[in-house]
Amino acid sequence: MEQTPSGGLHLIFYSQVKPRSVSAYHNACGLELLGEGKLCIMAPSQGYKRLNNNSPTEVENIEALFCEALEKAGVKVQKPTQAWFDQPELSGITSHITGFQAFASGG
Repeated sequence: MEQTPSGGLHLIFYSQVKPRSVSAYHNACGLELLGEGKLCIMAPSQGYKRLNNNSPTEVENIEALFCEALEKAGVKVQKPTQAWFDQPELSGITSHITGFQAFASGG
């Protein structure tokens, strides 16, 4: 876990399913998921501070957990649709581990 210069938090996850970036809820509840196509500034960058020495939390699907957490908080979530070219049967790979990280940001 890290603290941002504005006092927000980055929670760091290792997802076995590559997450998409979801920022539609940032203004509604201060949360966003940084996945594919996004860059996250982290410690030791200026102003960012590690709050613990924990390794990233490993989860099966961070995007699904993110949506579940939003729903539990009372946020109406639009379920993403899978693009035809992202379907596992097209690539012959049913699951994979990626090095993408996902973050919840409060600031």
